[in-house]
Amino acid sequence: MEKSRTSVHDNHLVAYTVFSEERKIVIQTVYLHKVPSEFTDVIFEDVLAYRFEHDLFGNIIFDVCEMDLAVLADTHAAEFEAGWRHGWPWGWEKNKESVLSYFQRLEVKAFELSSSYGMTGWVVAKQMTKAARNHADETRP
Repeated sequence: MEKSRTSVHDNHLVAYTVFSEERKIVIQTVYLHKVPSEFTDVIFEDVLAYRFEHDLFGNIIFDVCEMDLAVLADTHAAEFEAGWRHGWPWGWEKNKESVLSYFQRLEVKAFELSSSYGMTGWVVAKQMTKAARNHADETRP
């Protein structure tokens, strides 16, 4: 029996769900180049901020991996500055500390969603895990 893979490279993005109260995001994926197809969820917990864009409703993931938190904070500084007026990222008090200092104090990490085709983005969260899923299972918080 072949081992299950935890990679999401070349997986198709099936759905993503944002659980607001739990501050959790689950990205459901499927790898179609295997019989039977393999389903993997990417789970982000204790999410502070995220941005997904370029959703083509047929996205193919290249990878989801940790990236440098300082690079993310610097690259998206204007977005964080603009979002602060709307309470985003969650809990950040701009007058007390920089967004990077806030993220570092809360010991969160930055994760990048890159794609071969379609949706890209990033998530700032305490942790990210990849878990195999039976295709019949529903996403739950």
